[in-house]
Amino acid sequence: LAGKAGLSTHPPAEGGRMMPQEKGSVRSLGKALELLANGEVEIGIIRFRSEYRDYFEEQMTQRGLNFEILSKYRYQILLRRDHPLAQKSVLQRSDLADLPEIVHGDTFRQSGQPDQHVSRKIYTVDRLAQLSLLEKLPTSYMWASAMPERCLRRWGFVQKICSDNQIVYHDAIAFNAQYNMSEIETELLEYIFSRYHR
Repeated sequence: LAGKAGLSTHPPAEGGRMMPQEKGSVRSLGKALELLANGEVEIGIIRFRSEYRDYFEEQMTQRGLNFEILSKYRYQILLRRDHPLAQKSVLQRSDLADLPEIVHGDTFRQSGQPDQHVSRKIYTVDRLAQLSLLEKLPTSYMWASAMPERCLRRWGFVQKICSDNQIVYHDAIAFNAQYNMSEIETELLEYIFSRYHR
């Protein structure tokens, strides 16, 4: 979602195709917008950094897509409840130095020069694998959007604000302005809006 971006889809009511697009780069988001514009996907939920908002609004307009911001937030730090940092009310990036980070993605570190700092990152593209690793590695952490309290309890996690994290993300919904939605698709949109805007 630099800008990281995700596309979520659901199948049309009658015999349509569902084409999920995994989270990826701004370039993959461009592909996701093409799928929406071409009618291969009916509804998309995308995530991007706030500095890209004008760019994405322009891209949506050019493709005849409706676009509405659902939320605006900063990522927080997700930790085990018994993590050494769990008792601090607010964290800073410096608190995370040398701790293993669970990272979304499939990009692996290339061998660097001997004097380069080696970051301790564990990459996985599977959300359940990320949470399982975080649960099992006592000093690990990951950046995440706000998680519901029931999920934090289920996994035994806490979330902490990072005071020097200034990166703002948006979640937005996009759909083709010309697409004639079925009743169930309209209800899905209404449900999404009600969940985000309550």
